[in-house]
Amino acid sequence: QAHADFDKAYRLLPGYHQAVFNRGVANERLGRLDSAAADYREALDLKPDFELAALGLQRLSDQGVRVGAP
Repeated sequence: QAHADFDKAYRLLPGYHQAVFNRGVANERLGRLDSAAADYREALDLKPDFELAALGLQRLSDQGVRVGAP
């Protein structure tokens, strides 16, 4: 349910870095690590100094997830 809520928030407020970051957190917790990485990258594209998104990418990278641009 949380994932759907973050999707809705992002549709209502496109460009809102926090919504896409939160969707990434939900994806990470659901084990959708590639999707989480994509969300964290998008959050950083929207707000390049967003440290939490950078930390999320680092955490995924440490787990062996490819976090570079597709």
